[in-house]
Amino acid sequence: MPSALFIGRRRAITDVKNRVGAISAQNINIVGHRRSGKSSLLRYVRECSEKIFQPEHNPIIVSLDLQRKKFHTPQGIIEGLRRGITKRLEREPWQYNDNEDPYEIDDALSEIKASFYRLIIMLDEFEKLGPHLEKFQDWGDDWRAKASEGLLTLMIASKRPLSEVYDNIGLTSPFSNIFSTTI
Repeated sequence: MPSALFIGRRRAITDVKNRVGAISAQNINIVGHRRSGKSSLLRYVRECSEKIFQPEHNPIIVSLDLQRKKFHTPQGIIEGLRRGITKRLEREPWQYNDNEDPYEIDDALSEIKASFYRLIIMLDEFEKLGPHLEKFQDWGDDWRAKASEGLLTLMIASKRPLSEVYDNIGLTSPFSNIFSTTI
Protein backbone atom coordinates (compact mmCIF):
# COMPACT_ATOMS: atom_id res chain seq x y z
CA MET A 1 0.00 0.00 0.00
CA PRO A 2 1.54 3.36 -1.00
CA SER A 3 2.00 5.69 1.96
CA ALA A 4 -0.31 8.28 0.36
CA LEU A 5 -3.15 5.76 0.68
CA PHE A 6 -2.35 4.88 4.28
CA ILE A 7 -5.32 6.40 6.08
CA GLY A 8 -7.50 5.57 9.06
CA ARG A 9 -4.65 4.40 11.28
CA ARG A 10 -4.18 7.47 13.44
CA ARG A 11 -3.84 5.53 16.68
CA ALA A 12 -1.18 3.20 15.29
CA ILE A 13 0.74 6.10 13.74
CA THR A 14 0.49 8.08 16.97
CA ASP A 15 1.73 5.09 18.99
CA VAL A 16 4.74 4.75 16.71
CA LYS A 17 5.45 8.48 16.73
CA ASN A 18 5.19 8.63 20.52
CA ARG A 19 7.67 5.77 20.87
CA VAL A 20 10.27 5.75 18.09
CA GLY A 21 9.84 9.45 17.36
CA ALA A 22 10.06 10.53 21.00
CA ILE A 23 12.97 12.47 22.49
CA SER A 24 14.26 9.16 23.85
CA ALA A 25 13.31 6.47 21.36
CA GLN A 26 11.63 3.28 22.56
CA ASN A 27 11.59 -0.11 20.87
CA ILE A 28 8.19 -1.16 19.62
CA ASN A 29 6.54 -4.46 18.75
CA ILE A 30 3.74 -4.06 16.21
CA VAL A 31 1.35 -6.97 16.65
CA GLY A 32 -1.50 -7.98 14.37
CA HIS A 33 -3.10 -10.77 12.41
CA ARG A 34 -1.86 -11.61 8.95
CA ARG A 35 -2.85 -8.95 6.38
CA SER A 36 -3.80 -6.46 9.12
CA GLY A 37 -1.43 -3.71 7.93
CA LYS A 38 1.77 -4.28 9.94
CA SER A 39 4.02 -4.14 6.88
CA SER A 40 2.11 -1.14 5.57
CA LEU A 41 2.68 0.67 8.87
CA LEU A 42 6.42 -0.04 8.65
CA ARG A 43 6.44 1.22 5.06
CA TYR A 44 4.54 4.35 6.11
CA VAL A 45 7.13 5.13 8.79
CA ARG A 46 9.94 4.61 6.27
CA GLU A 47 8.34 6.66 3.49
CA CYS A 48 6.88 9.42 5.67
CA SER A 49 9.62 9.72 8.27
CA GLU A 50 9.25 13.51 8.38
CA LYS A 51 5.81 12.95 9.98
CA ILE A 52 7.25 10.66 12.67
CA PHE A 53 10.65 12.14 13.51
CA GLN A 54 11.89 15.60 14.37
CA PRO A 55 14.56 16.91 11.95
CA GLU A 56 17.22 16.70 14.68
CA HIS A 57 16.60 12.93 14.98
CA ASN A 58 18.21 12.50 11.57
CA PRO A 59 16.81 8.96 11.17
CA ILE A 60 18.54 6.16 9.36
CA ILE A 61 15.81 3.62 8.67
CA VAL A 62 16.80 0.09 7.68
CA SER A 63 13.93 -2.22 6.81
CA LEU A 64 14.50 -5.99 6.66
CA ASP A 65 11.77 -8.43 5.65
CA LEU A 66 12.59 -11.67 7.44
CA GLN A 67 10.56 -13.63 4.88
CA ARG A 68 13.52 -13.18 2.55
CA LYS A 69 15.99 -16.03 2.69
CA LYS A 70 19.01 -13.73 2.80
CA PHE A 71 17.96 -12.64 6.31
CA HIS A 72 17.63 -16.17 7.74
CA THR A 73 21.03 -15.93 9.47
CA PRO A 74 22.52 -13.36 11.84
CA GLN A 75 25.19 -12.71 9.20
CA GLY A 76 22.49 -11.95 6.64
CA ILE A 77 20.80 -9.52 8.99
CA ILE A 78 24.12 -7.79 9.77
CA GLU A 79 24.88 -7.49 6.04
CA GLY A 80 21.39 -6.10 5.40
CA LEU A 81 21.97 -3.59 8.20
CA ARG A 82 25.39 -2.64 6.79
CA ARG A 83 23.95 -2.12 3.30
CA GLY A 84 20.99 -0.12 4.60
CA ILE A 85 23.24 2.21 6.57
CA THR A 86 25.62 2.52 3.60
CA LYS A 87 22.75 3.56 1.35
CA ARG A 88 21.70 6.34 3.74
CA LEU A 89 25.18 7.60 4.71
CA GLU A 90 26.69 7.00 1.26
CA ARG A 91 29.67 5.38 2.96
CA GLU A 92 30.22 2.02 4.61
CA PRO A 93 29.90 2.06 8.40
CA TRP A 94 32.13 -1.02 8.49
CA GLN A 95 33.66 -3.24 5.84
CA TYR A 96 31.98 -6.45 4.64
CA ASN A 97 34.92 -8.44 6.02
CA ASP A 98 34.12 -7.05 9.48
CA ASN A 99 30.54 -8.40 9.57
CA GLU A 100 31.61 -11.06 12.07
CA ASP A 101 33.68 -8.70 14.22
CA PRO A 102 31.40 -7.51 17.03
CA TYR A 103 33.90 -4.82 18.05
CA GLU A 104 33.90 -3.24 14.59
CA ILE A 105 30.11 -3.31 14.42
CA ASP A 106 29.64 -1.82 17.90
CA ASP A 107 32.27 0.85 17.18
CA ALA A 108 30.48 1.76 13.94
CA LEU A 109 27.08 1.91 15.66
CA SER A 110 28.59 4.08 18.42
CA GLU A 111 30.01 6.42 15.78
CA ILE A 112 26.61 6.69 14.10
CA LYS A 113 25.02 7.58 17.44
CA ALA A 114 27.80 10.10 18.23
CA SER A 115 27.14 11.72 14.83
CA PHE A 116 23.58 12.42 15.97
CA TYR A 117 21.79 9.90 13.79
CA ARG A 118 18.93 7.76 15.08
CA LEU A 119 19.23 4.23 13.72
CA ILE A 120 15.83 2.58 13.32
CA ILE A 121 15.82 -1.10 12.35
CA MET A 122 12.55 -2.57 11.15
CA LEU A 123 12.22 -6.34 11.25
CA ASP A 124 9.08 -7.57 9.52
CA GLU A 125 7.73 -11.13 9.91
CA PHE A 126 9.81 -11.82 13.02
CA GLU A 127 8.36 -15.33 13.40
CA LYS A 128 10.33 -16.40 10.32
CA LEU A 129 13.39 -16.76 12.57
CA GLY A 130 11.78 -19.77 14.27
CA PRO A 131 12.90 -22.47 11.81
CA HIS A 132 16.45 -21.06 11.91
CA LEU A 133 16.65 -20.88 15.69
CA GLU A 134 19.93 -22.75 16.03
CA LYS A 135 21.66 -19.93 14.10
CA PHE A 136 20.33 -17.24 16.44
CA GLN A 137 21.52 -18.39 19.86
CA ASP A 138 22.61 -15.31 21.90
CA TRP A 139 21.48 -12.96 19.12
CA GLY A 140 18.62 -11.49 21.17
CA ASP A 141 20.89 -10.75 24.12
CA ASP A 142 23.36 -8.92 21.86
CA TRP A 143 20.69 -6.84 20.14
CA ARG A 144 19.00 -6.14 23.47
CA ALA A 145 22.31 -4.73 24.73
CA LYS A 146 22.70 -2.60 21.58
CA ALA A 147 19.17 -1.24 21.97
CA SER A 148 19.66 -0.61 25.70
CA GLU A 149 22.80 1.41 24.92
CA GLY A 150 20.80 3.51 22.47
CA LEU A 151 22.84 2.32 19.50
CA LEU A 152 19.67 1.35 17.66
CA THR A 153 15.90 1.35 17.99
CA LEU A 154 13.91 -1.69 16.90
CA MET A 155 10.50 -1.84 15.29
CA ILE A 156 9.47 -5.48 15.06
CA ALA A 157 6.29 -6.64 13.33
CA SER A 158 4.90 -10.00 14.40
CA LYS A 159 1.60 -11.87 14.58
CA ARG A 160 1.94 -12.34 18.34
CA PRO A 161 3.69 -10.34 21.09
CA LEU A 162 7.42 -11.01 21.16
CA SER A 163 7.27 -12.71 24.55
CA GLU A 164 4.94 -15.34 23.03
CA VAL A 165 7.05 -15.62 19.88
CA TYR A 166 10.15 -16.25 21.99
CA ASP A 167 8.36 -18.84 24.11
CA ASN A 168 6.99 -20.64 21.04
CA ILE A 169 10.38 -20.90 19.32
CA GLY A 170 12.19 -21.92 22.48
CA LEU A 171 14.22 -18.80 23.23
CA THR A 172 14.74 -17.71 26.82
CA SER A 173 16.34 -14.29 26.25
CA PRO A 174 14.84 -11.26 28.04
CA PHE A 175 14.91 -9.57 24.61
CA SER A 176 11.16 -9.00 24.57
CA ASN A 177 11.06 -6.95 27.78
CA ILE A 178 12.56 -3.85 26.10
CA PHE A 179 9.55 -3.44 23.81
CA SER A 180 6.27 -1.66 24.14
CA THR A 181 3.51 -3.31 22.14
CA THR A 182 1.07 -1.75 19.68
CA ILE A 183 -1.77 -3.91 18.41
